[in-house]
This record gives sequence, C-alpha cells and structure tokens, in this order.
Amino acid sequence: MPTENRNPNLDRAGLLTSPDYFFWGYKGSIAYFVNMNRGLYYKSIFCDGRIYPRNNEVITMPLAQLLDRFEEENFPAPKLNYIFHMAHGGSTLLSRALDLPGVNIVYREPAALRQLGVAAAEEQFGDQPTDIWQRVLRLSTVLLAKTYQQNERVVIKANVPVNFIIPQLMAVNAHTRGLILFERLDDYLLSVLKSQGHRDWLQNVVDELRNSIDALLGLPAGAKNKLSDAEAAAALWMTQVHLFAKALQKYPNLRSLDSEHFYSKPKLVLSKACEFFRFRVKEQKLDAIVAGDLFQRYSKNPEQEFSNTLRLQKKDQLRTEIGAELRAANDWVQHHVDCCPVPKCLTRPLTAQLTKLLA
Repeated sequence: MPTENRNPNLDRAGLLTSPDYFFWGYKGSIAYFVNMNRGLYYKSIFCDGRIYPRNNEVITMPLAQLLDRFEEENFPAPKLNYIFHMAHGGSTLLSRALDLPGVNIVYREPAALRQLGVAAAEEQFGDQPTDIWQRVLRLSTVLLAKTYQQNERVVIKANVPVNFIIPQLMAVNAHTRGLILFERLDDYLLSVLKSQGHRDWLQNVVDELRNSIDALLGLPAGAKNKLSDAEAAAALWMTQVHLFAKALQKYPNLRSLDSEHFYSKPKLVLSKACEFFRFRVKEQKLDAIVAGDLFQRYSKNPEQEFSNTLRLQKKDQLRTEIGAELRAANDWVQHHVDCCPVPKCLTRPLTAQLTKLLA
C-alpha cells in the first residue's frame, strides 16, 4: 500500500460514488482511500496491501466524518455477489476468470471486509454486532458496489476472516448472492501444508481467528495452546465447514462448489457461475478464457507457468511426503466431531454435483 498521505477537499459525491476512489480500509479512527482506474482493478490480483494504485497518494479522512457523510446520503442497500472460500483452493483463478470488463467488476480480497471479519471473530458477537461495526459494514458494502458502467455487476472475492460474517453480508440485501468454494479435508490439507510459506499463513490466520475457532470446536477458552500445522489446518477446515453448512441452510442465494470440480471442468463451472451471478457471457468467450493464458499461469503470479496437470502432479508427490500429517489431521477432526459435527456434504451445489467432505 502507498505510504504518502494527503487529505484533499474532495466533494462527497466523488469519494462515495466514483470507483476511481477505492475504500482501502481503516486504521484506528482513520479511513483510507487510494486512486484507481478500471485497468488497475483488473491488474490488482488482490485489493489489500498488494493493490496497484494509480499513484502513491493515499486519501485519508476521519472514519467518523466519513460515516457521517455516508449516512447523510441515504444510499440504497447494494446488490453484491460474493465468492466465499477456504483459501488456496482456486478462488483467485475463479475470480480472475470472472473479471470481465463491461460485464462486471471483481474486487479481490478487499482489506476492509477482512478487517471486519477479524473483528467479528475476536469479539464473537454473532448476530449482535456493535453499532460502529455495523455502520462500517454498511459503509464498506456500499463503497464496494461502485462500478464504471451502470449495468455492471460486482463480484467480491472475500478471504478467510470474511467467512465469519457471511450472515451479516447476506442480510445487507435480499438479492445478495454468494458462491462458496470449498475443499475436501485431504485436498485442503494438501493445499495449506505444501510449503513453509503456506504453513506460516495458516498459523497466522488461525491465531487471528482463534477465539471463534476455540468456541466452535469446544477448545478451552483463552488457553491459546499451540496447535501443530496439521491440527491448525484441521481446526480451520472444520470451522469453515461449520460456517458454510450453516449459511447454506439459511440463505437460498448461496451455492457450494468443490474446487476440484472447478479445476477439472472449468468451462462448465464458469458457465454455471455466470448464470448464477446473472452475467451474460457468450460461449465463445468462455472457450477463450479457458483456453487462454490465465489457465496456464499461476493465478497469484502470472509470471509463473502453471497448469492443472502440474498441480495434480505436485499434489500426488506431496501426499506421500506428508502422509503422517494427513493422518494426524484426519484423526484430530474425528476427535472433535462431537463438538463440531461435519456434514456428509455441503448442500446447494452449483453444478448439481455433491462431494463427500471426508474420505
């Protein structure tokens, strides 16, 4: 994120309605915006600290002042589409494949929603959030609904902490839609334990969300005992499955999707996702996307060649290397299912294909 700050005298309409001003998030009592354009949103694989802004200027404003300005305008509830996911399971590839200028705009992992998710997990306030949190949530969703063309739809690729506030996001507007991208336990373990960098990410996010994870799994409150990488992966997977299953049961505008089904049948999944999100995309366009460079590169780093074939080869190799951890994680899940039951399958599949969550 840029570091040079300024606080220009912006007219409220531009700041609150133009997508050229992206609400990056907040720190303490200060709200942050960065300057963008449509091409830079497309280039920005993530809209957190890795965003590509137009320049090094950061627009700052007291959060209280921004909320007051926002609430004076009486914006309608935004109609948004979400990709909720477990992380490291194809969500970046899916969201980039659905990023179609003139049809929709995709905001990938906006920092503001992540901040709200972490706050919710720390406080464990469930359906009774604090007033200021609720106000910032409404502000964030409206500011993430900005588009360059009136008929464009918005897709927000969330991240792990946002899974803890799915009910609050779905409640913003009855027309909100969400696709839940998930992995079977062993597939998830092979995704998040495949490198030291992934393991560091895993431990960091589990630590951030530990209060809610402990509460859901019946672990000793406040103990904060160190979990092994396998245990941490199992705990985070169980927690997210619980949150997803509960949300799918409550909200008819949610669909589930096994990431392996996406990898193996990308055109079918993209077609179904466009239909679900109400995009009009020609079949020839989908053919071009699937056959194009996007599916031959690592979605998080386009400079790196990658493919589903290579992914499967590495996955098979890793399965042998970390076999003991796979067994330990499966045993850990079985030990805790009484406190946090794991459903046989997640309901409402996007492509009518159900997947067993456990082998």
